[in-house]
Amino acid sequence: MGLQPNIKRKKGFMLKTCPRCNGSFGEEGFAPTKSLFYPDGVIPLCNDCVDRAIEENGGNWSIVDKFCQWADIPFVPKEWVKLYDMNPVNTFKRYAEMFLSSEYDGIGWSDYFEAFRTLREQQKLEE
Repeated sequence: MGLQPNIKRKKGFMLKTCPRCNGSFGEEGFAPTKSLFYPDGVIPLCNDCVDRAIEENGGNWSIVDKFCQWADIPFVPKEWVKLYDMNPVNTFKRYAEMFLSSEYDGIGWSDYFEAFRTLREQQKLEE
């Protein structure tokens, strides 16, 4: 079963169990995604566990990038820092919601990463 969460329907309302903390939450307890790997529309780890993992890794961008890859949303450090500085609580959920808006339709993690890699190879990136 791995990290596949336990999903239960209860009175027309979906509860999902986070495999890391075993807490059960409604959809609002998880960050949204359009990834085809998560047909329920949310990533498997709850917001608290995602926040805790980011904090445990010192807010390192590499962990945020991994969550973005998982959720198939682009990682744009400038946007992440802006949201995190405003309020570090549920930042990943708010970030995912922002990148799931129609403005970013069709742009997934790999699209953005490939553009980044191309610019880096051409030495067109600034620090």
